[in-house]
Amino acid sequence: MISKKRFGVFLFKIFALILVAIGIASFVQSAMRELHREDVSKLSLHPFWILASLLFCTMGLVAWGSFWRSALSKFGHPLPVAPVLGSYFLGHLGKYVPGKAMVILLRSSSLLRYHVPISVSVVSVFLETLIMMASGSTLGGIALALHNASTSMVGMALLFALLAATPTAPPLMKRCLTWIAQRRKGALNIAFLIGLDWKLIAVGWGKSSLGWLLTIVSLWCLLRGILPTESNRSLFDSELWLACGSAATLSVVAGFVSMLPGGAGVREYILLLSLAPIIGNGPALVAAVGMRLVSLASETIGYVLFTWASHRNLSTKYNGASPH
Repeated sequence: MISKKRFGVFLFKIFALILVAIGIASFVQSAMRELHREDVSKLSLHPFWILASLLFCTMGLVAWGSFWRSALSKFGHPLPVAPVLGSYFLGHLGKYVPGKAMVILLRSSSLLRYHVPISVSVVSVFLETLIMMASGSTLGGIALALHNASTSMVGMALLFALLAATPTAPPLMKRCLTWIAQRRKGALNIAFLIGLDWKLIAVGWGKSSLGWLLTIVSLWCLLRGILPTESNRSLFDSELWLACGSAATLSVVAGFVSMLPGGAGVREYILLLSLAPIIGNGPALVAAVGMRLVSLASETIGYVLFTWASHRNLSTKYNGASPH
């Protein structure tokens, strides 16, 4: 017999996946409309570089998801790689549904079968997301500074990095969650917070920064994949690399702050703003739409592969008993 709880979780996942599919379809249609508005006849497609872009984008997501797994482990729930990354990629697909809550719900519900409490999942998701955004804003601000951007733009990027990083400071996060637990009169078990320390935060910054660097490389590969061969810049063109650095990081951060589903329009606008002065308006728009499609393809492929792997290698100790 299937318990009512498991059946409810199953129905929720089906409903959520339908919403995700609708959101993704809407984004793809919007992207294709944008492409049709531009004259892309002068652009050329280089499959090798586009596939390289897809690979680096997926690797970047794996690096971010790896930190989430590190946080879960420190919070007392060491899990295999596949189910955690499968849940992580699913959460990224959930951002195409209006409201940020769907991301948290999808990632939390996916780990229930591994006996991970909702409180642990939610805190670890917030920790991973805030550090990801803080490190991205920091790298974006550095790229802007090296690119001689205005002081105000650099300052805004670094200010947001500070605002995102501050709540992740272990003493502050522990104090806030302890206060919440006291207000809930013991209904919230926060004993797992013993694993929250500065070492975990350092690991988060390292893995998140690696994820951003891989995402920057992904954008650079995409540009080489769509621009005509004769217009491709040198591999070591610092101006193009810095533009990719600020565009790849700050577009995602701005999309997150906007609270729009998937950062719709905001991510593309930041990419366009950053790249147009260097490669032109038309190619920049194609790159912005192309990066969205590459990201979507990476998230979908990652979800399918890691979910398949987790079901294939599911350990029996997670089916009937709590992990030791």
